[in-house]
Amino acid sequence: MSNDDGNSLSKIRSDAIDKIRRLQRSPRYHSFFNAEAIEAFNKIESSALAGESITHTDEIGSKGNGST
Repeated sequence: MSNDDGNSLSKIRSDAIDKIRRLQRSPRYHSFFNAEAIEAFNKIESSALAGESITHTDEIGSKGNGST
């Protein structure tokens, strides 16, 4: 499956995971995503987008939105 630009979903997902990994390694990441912010967001989104490590969620979409 691909979007209108011809990018495959796996390529888009891979790019998103790479960006999240870079953000998580950033020295300012934890100054923005403090424990309270992560906990609040985690109540509505239970993936790496909620501030959890990708290693804990395996991949974006593995839980919370019905993707596989």
